[in-house]
Amino acid sequence: MFVADDRVIYSASDLAAAARCEYALLRSFDAKLGRGPTVAVEDELLARTAELGGQHEQRHLDELRELSPENVAIIGRPDYTIAGLTAAADATMQAVERRPPIIYQAAMFDGRFLGFADFLILDADQRYRLRDTKLARSVKVEALLQLAAYADTLARAGIPVADEVELVLGDGAMASYRVDELLPVYGPRRAALQRLLDEHLAGGRPVSWEDDGIRACFRCPECTIQVRLHDDLLLVAGMRTSQRARLIDAGITTISGLASHDGAVPELSERTVTSLSAQARLQLTPRVDGKPPYEIADAQPLMVLPEPDKGDLFFDFEGDPLWTSDGQEWGLEYLFGVLDTADEFRPLWAHDRADERRALRDFLKMVRARRRRYPNMHIYHYAAYEKTALLRLAGRYGVGEDEVDDLLRNGVLVDLYPLVRKSIRVGTENYSLKSLEPLYMGGQLRTGDVTTATDSITQYAKYCELRAAGRDDDAAIVLKDIEDYNRYDCTSTRKLRDWLICRAIDCGVPPMGAQPVTDKSGTPIIEDDDLARKLAKFVGDDPTARKPEQTAVAMISAARGYHRREDKPYWWGHFDRLNNPLDEWADNTDVFIAEDAVIETDWHTPPKARKPQRRVRLSGCIAAGGLSTSMYALYEPPSPAGLTDDAERRAYGAVTVVDCDDPAAPTEVTIVEREPKAGGPFDQLPFALTPGPPIPTGPLRDSIEAFATDIAAGLPHLAPSAVIDILLRRPPRTRSGASLPRGPAAESITAALRDLDSSYIAVHGPPGTGKTFTAA
Repeated sequence: MFVADDRVIYSASDLAAAARCEYALLRSFDAKLGRGPTVAVEDELLARTAELGGQHEQRHLDELRELSPENVAIIGRPDYTIAGLTAAADATMQAVERRPPIIYQAAMFDGRFLGFADFLILDADQRYRLRDTKLARSVKVEALLQLAAYADTLARAGIPVADEVELVLGDGAMASYRVDELLPVYGPRRAALQRLLDEHLAGGRPVSWEDDGIRACFRCPECTIQVRLHDDLLLVAGMRTSQRARLIDAGITTISGLASHDGAVPELSERTVTSLSAQARLQLTPRVDGKPPYEIADAQPLMVLPEPDKGDLFFDFEGDPLWTSDGQEWGLEYLFGVLDTADEFRPLWAHDRADERRALRDFLKMVRARRRRYPNMHIYHYAAYEKTALLRLAGRYGVGEDEVDDLLRNGVLVDLYPLVRKSIRVGTENYSLKSLEPLYMGGQLRTGDVTTATDSITQYAKYCELRAAGRDDDAAIVLKDIEDYNRYDCTSTRKLRDWLICRAIDCGVPPMGAQPVTDKSGTPIIEDDDLARKLAKFVGDDPTARKPEQTAVAMISAARGYHRREDKPYWWGHFDRLNNPLDEWADNTDVFIAEDAVIETDWHTPPKARKPQRRVRLSGCIAAGGLSTSMYALYEPPSPAGLTDDAERRAYGAVTVVDCDDPAAPTEVTIVEREPKAGGPFDQLPFALTPGPPIPTGPLRDSIEAFATDIAAGLPHLAPSAVIDILLRRPPRTRSGASLPRGPAAESITAALRDLDSSYIAVHGPPGTGKTFTAA
């Protein structure tokens, strides 16, 4: 944005910036007006993202040039003056009049708003379709606001604009949105931005943090400065912006005020207020010998810690989300770091996709061998990234899916972060590993060029540049710094585990490990049986070199494990709910948290019932989703007999939801419990309702297995069938050789079915048009 002729000229980027943080936008404006210091934030990762975004845009321009090399009109970037912007907008209008197939960097200026659309693509109706490139792999609101701004400005200038706009995302996917659905959101946003900038210019003073009329994101560098200067409540570890708002409404505005507060706060639970107040007090408590103060908030979660074993491993990933080899598939886990109890460190490096696949195989092979030697070993990590990355890699390469599933469901992977958050309260502003290290690392605190995950990412990008430039010695030095950082993280994880074990012993809580979970539903995903090998041999290793028949067989092979893959996320969530603290999963979809439970009808055996049952009314809330008829009820220890093998662990049992006050947002739910098979009636009441098991899919799995077996038996030939026709994208085959008939729906479908040669017919139509009725 800039000021010319006493008016603020603003851009689509300003519109997006205002959507993110109005305070930061006005701080930037103040710097240009000379009302405040320059806003200069050095961020190597952000600079690299901008550079990659430019490359992504250039790649798409090159693709369009290949399609129409002589028909791309390019509008140059003008001077940011009224005259320069007006000339650029006129040049765009002149280009539009010539109707070139593609206009690149189309300029628009209406006297207040300026913008540069990446691409205008001429369609068959002689209208221009707006297209922008974004490095993100998902659509952001800010990007849609920009496209709406361009569409509105071009249309007002008399340029024919298509009904839809397009975004080319970082993975190459194209997302389309109707302009008439975006404009109702854009219009008020633009008016609000113009009003905000005009009033700020006229006000003659810099933006104030205390101005309640200015939205702040509380996360950007400008907001972070003010949060710290004002002793803001967001400095309290674990504080949410919604909780901050409730506290401010109650007159509590600083950490000091919260630390001294004693009493209730409207719309916040007593437990939340107590926890946040205690956290604030600890953060204000002076450190002793550089160590932050800490206290045991709840020793019970420490019970999930396993007994230490000689075979234990300590694991940490280093990953670069901006790495790409083709401009479409992003992210590389470039280092799998593993430390054992003998302090031997093994780095598994991956500098491309083939290396990444190999590193995953080597890691799982190492774990497999170690579990055979040490059956009670565990793999410790801190925070959820390691678990998420393993799942993503196993899915990407189809390698070790069942092994990763087994590690998760049997508690072999142990995340220390949720245990720390729910058992220990520490006087730090966050609970990162780096913040906790003064408690247990002694004099071995971090030093060197790589001390954070962001440092690791930027240094790895530097390594790639040095290697590409042939500076192998310099590249090796950078790689060694990254390795040392990763080893330190693994060592820190080990020492944190040992420290937590000591705290558990101090509190008299025996380490017992996580409660394993099984789905009791059939065979695992087979990756290396005779059938899988036969299919894989036909398919080949290189997806880009496959013929249509090979791709079809690859899909059939993948379908063998489809239902198991679909069920796995449920069982991982179920494992978390049985083992992790309530706050870690209370806001999961379809989870009802009971704050109170009342027995409406105690244990009895109704007429025609075979087992005793009890009717209980639960009062509470659900964060997202809804209730189903069949659910699991969860019980805290000591658990009901018959629902678990260990009364000291959480238990779950199937219940039936028979009533609720509001299906859309239930606060009172009535359930029916039944007596467990191996136990009698019990007194314990549930504290939560969670989703029941996935729908059984055994017959579907058997059918897919039989089909895959038949296909393998006929290779390299694919016998004609409806499934093969669909996978090969063939039109339906008929006995007569004729095309499908056209005419009244019911008659045409009937005639087509009678003429099909073991093929298929697709019936398409919007909801409510009678597809099901016609099929019946």
